Amino acid sequence: MHPVRTGFLLARRLAAIAPRSTAWGAATWLAVALLHLAPWIPFLCIPGGTAWLLPALAALKFSAALELLHQHAQAAAKLLEEEDIAGARREAGEIVRRRLDHAQPGAVASAAIESVAENLVDGYTGPITYYPLLGPLGSLLYRIANTMDAALGYKTPEYRKVGAFSAHVDTILNLAPFRLTAALIVLLSPIVGGSPKKAMKAWLAWRSATPSINAGHTIAAMAGALNIRLWKEGVYTINPEGREPNAEDVKKAIRLSKAVAVAYLVITIAVASTITWVTS
Repeated sequence: MHPVRTGFLLARRLAAIAPRSTAWGAATWLAVALLHLAPWIPFLCIPGGTAWLLPALAALKFSAALELLHQHAQAAAKLLEEEDIAGARREAGEIVRRRLDHAQPGAVASAAIESVAENLVDGYTGPITYYPLLGPLGSLLYRIANTMDAALGYKTPEYRKVGAFSAHVDTILNLAPFRLTAALIVLLSPIVGGSPKKAMKAWLAWRSATPSINAGHTIAAMAGALNIRLWKEGVYTINPEGREPNAEDVKKAIRLSKAVAVAYLVITIAVASTITWVTS
């Protein structure tokens, strides 16, 4: 009953009713968002106290999560070290959209690192960003919007029209989170032996290399922080002067993403506290 799963399945089923309609795509987005937010509203409108805190924490738990992402990436790194390329492809394939059936070790490591960098925002810093502005419902709304994009936001004939609205909303909501997260990756790069100067250079040079106007920011910053080359075959190459990534780089990416997650949460708490103090 996790909202990511139910939102994904409901979006796919509703979209299938009129897959060639842009208007139906917008209606689908609104229906899925309202159905998932409405049950929380009575609980989160209760002023303060434990009665508000528990559902608020539950909403945040549903909205922000990194553990599963890191588990698959860590497993892929371990299997790469053991030279079990088939197993590494399988684990990395759990967290990326691309096919890895014939990918070599460097390409598998690249895919895992890119997913860690991108999903750091989708799964954690993105929902956290909207908490100071809109509270737990803001975090949940972001997660639903992100799920809708994952379900429908494909540039294929099947989803190009019905998924357009979901893709645009996700793009807009991610403008700030991806850039703020990339900045923290740059600042905290010394944690994994990186250089903020090199990370900044790669970020600025390659942030627009990906088809997504947002994903490239954290991927480029991560490539610079680790001084590696990241690529998707036939689509883009980021930081081409960097070396090919390996299992150790996957581990470093996970470690850096955890540090960024903690720093982002601390900053968000400070911002939320300041907003509360100013408006009270």
